[in-house]
Order: sequence, then C-alpha cells, then structure tokens
Amino acid sequence: MLKRVERTRYMEYILPDEPCVRSLAASIRGRNETESIDNVCKWIRENIVFDPEATILHPCDVLRERRGACFSISILATSLLRSLGLEEEKVFTIVALHRGENPFNATHATLLVFPDGVGMDRRALIINILPEEILIETTLNEFLLTNIIIIIFNDKIAYIID
Repeated sequence: MLKRVERTRYMEYILPDEPCVRSLAASIRGRNETESIDNVCKWIRENIVFDPEATILHPCDVLRERRGACFSISILATSLLRSLGLEEEKVFTIVALHRGENPFNATHATLLVFPDGVGMDRRALIINILPEEILIETTLNEFLLTNIIIIIFNDKIAYIID
C-alpha cells in the first residue's frame, strides 16, 4: 500500500518552475503527454552524460554540467515533465533497490510515470534513461516482486510503501 508522507528532503530538487527547466521544457514539448515523455528522455540521452560518481542533484546544475548519476537524471526528467504540465499524480522519481542489495551501496533511481494516475495496481512505466534506455511497463505490485521501493516523489507529493 502507498503511504503518503508530508515531506522528503528530495522533493526540494524537483523544480519545474526554475527558468533553466522551463526554457528547456518549452523547447522539447510534444503534441501530447506520450510525445513529451519521449522527447524528454531522448533529449537527456543525447545531451547528458551518465556519471555514476556525480553528486549534483539540482536540475540546473545537471543541465550546466551536462552529466549526472541516475538519481540526478531522474530528478531532471521529473522536473521537466512537471514543467510540461504532467499532473503530480502521474510523474515521479522512484528510488528502489533490487531485492537482496545492500541499501547503503546499491540505491537506484529512475523515472516513474503513471499514465492513469498513481496506484499500486495501476499501469506504471518505469523508465531508466541513462546509461541506457530501459522501459518496463508494469504495476508497482509487480515491481515489488523483484525490487524494494524506498520512496516515490515529485515536487508536490511523496509516497513510501507501507
């Protein structure tokens, strides 16, 4: 079950209204949500270098340095999609572990999109943008069979699995 939490410190990094985010989002806007998601992922793949050692989180810093780890890249993608008008119940950064991984060594983040709104049994698109694009269409219940979800968040809301 998804349990809504009031605040997580990571929410402060999802910045859809930052001028650098708004400007880029306007230049890659698609005709619809699906095309906008594709455009954001494509732009990131073509312009941002995956750097697993990167510690920057602010989306404008990622854009300026043109590099980031999975967490910062997911934060950038979520910021861009929120700037493009995707509703808060549809787009998140997800932090998860593969079952059996040490949470202090193996945390991974990716983009999470709920085309029909958030829910454990609703269709979910888990999109790993870099270092390679991987799209998993699933539900959070199915994803939990092989992963442990730590938190999902955007600029407005955050959930943990309870």
